Formats: sequence, structure tokens, C-alpha cells
Amino acid sequence: MLARFFIAGMLVTGLGFAQLPDRDELAAKFKTAETSHQAAEDLLEHFAMGGIRTLLRNLNDLDASSRLAYGNMFRNMDMFRFRDDLNSNLTSVADADSQAMYLMLISSAGRQIADTFFSPYVDDESSPVHVRLAAAGGIIKIQNPALYDRFLAIADNAVVDSSTGQNDLYYANLNKENLGFFLYAKGKADQKDAPHGAIICAIEMSENDDTDLYEALLNNKKKKYYASMIDHAILVGGTKLIDVMLGHKQMKKSLQQLESAKLIAEKFAEYRVKSANTLKGETATLLPYLPVRFGGTASKSGYHSAYAIAKIDATGQMSLVYHNAPFGDGNDNLKAVLTGRTMPANVDFAPVETYVLVAAP
Repeated sequence: MLARFFIAGMLVTGLGFAQLPDRDELAAKFKTAETSHQAAEDLLEHFAMGGIRTLLRNLNDLDASSRLAYGNMFRNMDMFRFRDDLNSNLTSVADADSQAMYLMLISSAGRQIADTFFSPYVDDESSPVHVRLAAAGGIIKIQNPALYDRFLAIADNAVVDSSTGQNDLYYANLNKENLGFFLYAKGKADQKDAPHGAIICAIEMSENDDTDLYEALLNNKKKKYYASMIDHAILVGGTKLIDVMLGHKQMKKSLQQLESAKLIAEKFAEYRVKSANTLKGETATLLPYLPVRFGGTASKSGYHSAYAIAKIDATGQMSLVYHNAPFGDGNDNLKAVLTGRTMPANVDFAPVETYVLVAAP
């Protein structure tokens, strides 16, 4: 009798394994544009962490824009267990954006990765600034003022220009979760002789309640950064930040921009609390698949050309919720890109509905 149950159990287990799709076939389909998303979803559903590893190991076989879009899905996840795969990709890819993306993903492991791993990339002055800052984003996970200063020194040469879409801080993935670095950068940005690197880093990490930073920049007449401050306030739903600017004498010439910005910021604030960036899982959290950059031409220097909110349901179906382009020439591609189907957000290997807040270019 026991033997019969044992054999039955083995048969059931065998049938379960037999029903798994072939991972090599899925990997091949992942590298084909027409079947890529479905293959990626099947890998996640059936192989979980093993599926992520398969995706990562095949990223370098994709075109650069697809590679960046897939890689960017992992930017809010601790990728420590995949560090060897990421390092292998990093050392075998040629384009600078992909290098920066892999360095960003490795840095997500925080203090688990020694700063000596990142140092060769940080110190290579022949590399593009955004690659060096992506690597430096790893070393500032260690609470050390000397390492903070190293990052800020490189950031002195960084460009953050919403009207062209260039943001050399993007792959450094700066946010206030690294509170020590934010307070350090903010402390330097508050000064009248504040260096460029400290100012752009502090703005990049600021949230709606950081009105004291905005007040200091206005009081110190940092006019070069006013457009960036307005644009950033929109992206974080920073209505309080915009109110500070509306009430400051330095912004009298920018009232029209501020009034337009506040309308968008209010909408972004409404949806930001249920956006993809707020998703949390116990083992894995993936953002939806979207381009890293969108197209469009800004009519005003320092501002994005357009801002949009899209709903992405659990099947990956996209629908445009909101679009506004007060600083654009009307040629952005957000309405076109944010329709149709994409790969949805994923929490612990289950697709979920969410919202994305994006800007172009």
C-alpha cells in the first residue's frame, strides 16, 4: 500500500515538472520582439527567481532600448543575489547607458557590495559622467562623508536638463531612502556658495515637505535652477514646493509657469500614492515595462515638454488617465506610447494593476 502511494506521488510530481515550459525556448522567445513580453511573463510565472536570472542573462542580446526598459523594471528591487550575472553583463556590454543601468542594479544591494567594487568605475575620468555617478550611487550607500564628497565632486560636472531629457543622475537612483546623503547634500545646497553638484542632488532627492531647501535656493538667488525646481516639484506632486515659489518675490516673472505647474502637480500628487514606485513585495517587485525616455520638444528651457499619467492593469493593458503639455511644442509621444499593451508591474511574481507618472522627453 505504501509503495502504491509512493509511486502515485512520484507520478503526480513528474507530471507537475513535465508541465513546466522549456526555459531555453522561453529565453529564445524573450529575445524576439513579437514574443518578448509573453516570454518574460511566463519566465516569471513559472520560474520565479530563476526566471529573473534568465531574463538578466539574456539582456545583452536585446537592442539597447529594450535592454534598458527591461533593466529599469528592476530598479526598485534588491538585486544582490544576481550580482554575478549583472557583473558579467556589465563587463561585456559596450554602450554607456547599459553600463550605467547595470551599475545601478548592482548598487541596489547597498552595503552588501564593497565600495572597492565600484571604485574603478567611479575613478575612471574617461567614462561618461552618468556612468561614474551610477557607480558612485553604490559607494554612497556607505555612510561616509568622504564618499559623499566624491559623489558630489563628480556631480559638479553633471547635466540635469528636463527640456533635452538629459539627467546624469538618473542611474544613480537618488532618493530620500538614503537620508544621510540627502541631509549632507542639502546642508551644502543651503549655502550661498553652494556647488552645482550639491544643488542638483538635493533637488533630485527632495519631496513635497522639503520647502526649506526651496526657500534657501530662492533666498540665495539660484536663478539657474528655478526651472528645474518647478519641473521637479511637478514630478513629485510637490504642491507645497510650488506654493513656496508662488509666494516668493524671486518668482514674479514665473507666475504663469508656476500656475500651470501646480495644476499638474496636484494631479501627480493624487496618483503618486498608488503609482508603481510605491509597490512593495517580500521577494520581488518589478516596475512596468516602459521606455527609459520618451520623445518630445520643450518650448521652454528647463522644463519637460509634457507630463502624463497612465493606468496599467494586471494584463498589461495601458490607458491614458491624464496628459498636459504647457511647456511643449505639441509633438510629444506620450499619448501614443501609453496605449496598447505592455508588461505590467509584478509583485512577488504576480502581475498587479498600477499607475505610472511620466514626462517627456
